[in-house]
Parts: sequence; C-alpha cells; structure tokens
Amino acid sequence: MLFAISFLKAIFATMSELLRIEFIDDNFTVEKSEAYQLLIHWGKVWSQLSILDEDNRLLLLLSWQKNQEEDRVKQLLSLGYRLVKIVYDNENILLIPNYLYTSSQDIHYLNMLCLDREHYRLCSHTLNNLSIQCLFTISNEEVNYLGQYFSIDEIKSKSAILIDTLSKLIDDKTSFLSINFNEGTAEYTYFKDKKLIYHNLQPTANADEFNYFLLAISRQLDIDLSSIPIYVSGKISKTHVYYQRMIKYNADIIFFDSSQLLNQSSYTNAEALISNPILMSLLCE
Repeated sequence: MLFAISFLKAIFATMSELLRIEFIDDNFTVEKSEAYQLLIHWGKVWSQLSILDEDNRLLLLLSWQKNQEEDRVKQLLSLGYRLVKIVYDNENILLIPNYLYTSSQDIHYLNMLCLDREHYRLCSHTLNNLSIQCLFTISNEEVNYLGQYFSIDEIKSKSAILIDTLSKLIDDKTSFLSINFNEGTAEYTYFKDKKLIYHNLQPTANADEFNYFLLAISRQLDIDLSSIPIYVSGKISKTHVYYQRMIKYNADIIFFDSSQLLNQSSYTNAEALISNPILMSLLCE
C-alpha cells in the first residue's frame, strides 16, 4: 500500500503538461491491478486510459501526449489487468460485408489502401451489430511499441467501435447522420433505413473546411440536412464554431451521450468518461 500511495503522490507532485489527470478515485491502488479492467483510446496526438475495478467503479482517467517518455504512464501500461481493451485511432479502413471477406486476400486489401506489408499490418474487427468486417491498418512502428505491453489481438478499430455504438440507435431513429469531432478531423457516419450507408474520416482544420465536407457529403448522399436527425459527439459544444455552422442547416442538433446505452446502476463515476465517446462506447460492448 505504501508503494501505491507514493505512486499517486508522485503523479500529483510532478504532473507535467504532457500528462492530464481528469479523474482519480481514492480507492485506486496499483497493487490491485489484476482485478481491474483497463480501457485505452490510443490516439494520434493524445491518448487516454481509464481503469475500472471489478465492480465497474471508475478509478482513474488520464490523458498523455503520445511519443513522450512518461514513466508514470509506462508503469500503468505495464501492470497486469483482468481485462484490457484498446481502441486504435485508425486512419485507413475498409468496410467489407462478411460474405465477401476472406483473410487470404489481405495483401490485396493492403494494395487497395496503397500500403505494403513491410511497413503496415492489416487487422480485422467484426462489427457486433452489423454483418461487416472493418479492416484497418497499424504501422509496424506502432505495433512494436504497443507490443511491449499488449497483444495485437487486443487492439480494436475506433471506427468499428463508433459504428457499432451508433447502430444501437437505429431502433429509435431509422435514419440519421452522426459526426464525431476529434482534434483536426471529424468522422461522419450515415444510416439510412437501418442500413449503414457511409462512414469516413475527413480533415477539419477550421470552420470553412468543416462546412465544405458537411455540404459535400450531404449532396453526394442526397441527405436533407434540415430534416434528418444529426448526432454530434467528441470535441464539440454549443459555443463551438462548428456547432454554429451546423445549426444554420438543422436547428435541432442532438448531443450523443453513449452513457445512455449503459445500465447506469451498474457503473460508478462513469459520467467522467462522457468527454471521450470512444472509451464510453467500450463499456457499451
């Protein structure tokens, strides 16, 4: 216990700009890690992890800047856990119906993405609620780094997790557009008549670029922005310039909160995860 206390004191005493502690529970101790579950959102610039105990109580939530030597993060990643789930911030994806997918064609899928086996690994993630395989790539450099702590089989696609979570809404809304905002990008997902029609990641450096892709996608897919439900999540608020652009086309924007899909009585402190819809979505699996 003394080691755990000193570890926590070290976090608070020497926390740098590369490490952000968003939440910590007094019950957290590294000595009990083998009873905990670890959820990680492995991002491009910032990554985030959460640790929950066997009773689904959130104990720790923190973010750290990638590619920086943070011993405290390394120590947390190196601990043994009861369950580990990692979501990778994929860029290159292919969505393929299950009846068309075969792993023997992986090299051709890589070629379609203009990538090679020398530098990238192709991974597959089955969507739970749709008969679709989500193929995504991880650079060998990332594979080697993550391999220090985890099995590659534990890594899931961010796109697949997001689509799976959104698909749970189709019983209520048969058609809708969803936009998940990240730092510098936005993920568009469109369901029509309970079928996944479109999912892609687009650059979003400023309001004009966001406006361009919003209108281009809606025109290409024949989406009436004024009448369709639009769900937004991630780094967005009513004061954000992107939100101000959206309400010009639809005055009833819905802020998607995946915690609504949870049995709230089974989780403690889960509301602290709302700012990261991906980590929250892992709890909804």
